[in-house]
Amino acid sequence: MKQVKQTLIQTIEGKQLQMPDMDEMGKPVIQEDGPKMKDANLKDLLRLLIFTMPADKITMEDSIHAHRFFNQVSAATNGTLPIEDAEHDWIKKKVAEYGPRIFGINAVMVQEALDDFDRLHDPKKK
Repeated sequence: MKQVKQTLIQTIEGKQLQMPDMDEMGKPVIQEDGPKMKDANLKDLLRLLIFTMPADKITMEDSIHAHRFFNQVSAATNGTLPIEDAEHDWIKKKVAEYGPRIFGINAVMVQEALDDFDRLHDPKKK
């Protein structure tokens, strides 16, 4: 099990990344003047990534990992996301695969937030 820091994500320019607020089904919350925006945190960005993966590319394995991932991060406490190794590896692969399409040039910031665990806990990567 890995404990990934639940953090707000900044853009590569150092500004707070914004994202649409989503309901429980992953649909944007729409207001009269457009989508309701909020500061982007790692958990919500990963949720957005999962809900916007192209349907024709999703496998049963993806469905299983996504289900497990949501169950694990719903137990987030003390600012950390508990993620089993298999789901951590899976979500990192999906961020690499779909992150640039969804987050543009800021995909690297999401990847770095996921890699934060590895840097903090592996002395060779510091």
